Amino acid sequence: DEGVGDGTQVKKKILAPAKITSSANPQTDQELFDALDKKGGNALRQWDMRTARDVEQQMDAILKRSPKSPLASVIHNYKSYVKYYEGQYNRAIVGLDAARAADGFEDTQRTRNFSNRLAHLGDYSSKAVTKTSEHFEMNVLRGKDEILLEPGLEALEKSYAALVKDFGFTPPTPIRVEVYDDLKGLA
Repeated sequence: DEGVGDGTQVKKKILAPAKITSSANPQTDQELFDALDKKGGNALRQWDMRTARDVEQQMDAILKRSPKSPLASVIHNYKSYVKYYEGQYNRAIVGLDAARAADGFEDTQRTRNFSNRLAHLGDYSSKAVTKTSEHFEMNVLRGKDEILLEPGLEALEKSYAALVKDFGFTPPTPIRVEVYDDLKGLA
């Protein structure tokens, strides 16, 4: 997603950045964040959630050292994207709210669009039921669509080996599949 890992979210000049002294190679929080932002953005674009979560933990360390850091809003924003990619939409909303509350938050059209998407998906997830198979996690709205869970997961599992071969990639975590009852969920 635009705004994560592309450098557009962070003003490059932050006054009096805190030095990180615990590392053998001292660097400022800004320098560390810049490296983590790039690594995390790449991980999210590749759906590498293990790396994305690792980056999230390292960003949390910046916040623990400097809770009022000028980077707080962009760190909370990154964390909200991680939760979004994991399908934890209500937790992503909490993260975006924390970003909004932090100093330096920039309310852009991109952020408003993300917020609107999260609101819709948060509503969806509160009404959805989830069933998991070996390689997939399938979400459908409670009610008539629940009938899709068993045959849907069965069909997905049958196609898994071919998909892994075609894409040359084995996902390290289950693949989330969401079934919507209208096109709003795709926006």
